[in-house]
Amino acid sequence: IGHLVKASERAFAGFLNKLRSDSFDAVAREYMAGGIRPDDNPRVYESLADFINVATGRAKFKSEMFRSSQGLLNAVFFSPRLLKSRVQMFNPIYYASLAPPVRKMAVRSFLKLAGVGAGIISLASLYPDAEVETDPRSTDFGKIKIGNTRWDVWGGFQQWFVLGARILSGQSKAASSGTLRELDPKQFPFVSRLDIAGRFALQ
Repeated sequence: IGHLVKASERAFAGFLNKLRSDSFDAVAREYMAGGIRPDDNPRVYESLADFINVATGRAKFKSEMFRSSQGLLNAVFFSPRLLKSRVQMFNPIYYASLAPPVRKMAVRSFLKLAGVGAGIISLASLYPDAEVETDPRSTDFGKIKIGNTRWDVWGGFQQWFVLGARILSGQSKAASSGTLRELDPKQFPFVSRLDIAGRFALQ
């Protein structure tokens, strides 16, 4: 069974790499058709490759210290490259660092993600048996709940909204009861903002 699991994991990783490569080729052909040649504009293609990796959860560590410590990071955190990619997708400085044609595509892609996600949960909220949480302090924020089943359509971005809302407001909302709790180490359940950030990093 172990050999089958490893083979399945390798096949899935290969599929994702092929998907990234095909995405790069498709956009690169559009750029070349528009007169943006790799020889004349290498930064455009470097930015394109970087954005495709970031958008698909495979951000790279540019610092030699982080690259050499990647084995340790993988042992402590769940997918540190995915973690970094989600931070970068929310970081305006990252978009500013991209070449202008890629920057436009990146911003448009993020807005499409937000628009499609909002459209899906808006339609789901019209379904009588569905519940959609609108409070960003709750772990169920933006999720579609029907019975005991939850659907998260945000591809790993929803958790960052919840983390930011909790840290900024100093409160969390229990998904089961809807009770608001202060993030105060002196009050029950004795959880601070730092505790919330630490738990998030280790999950």
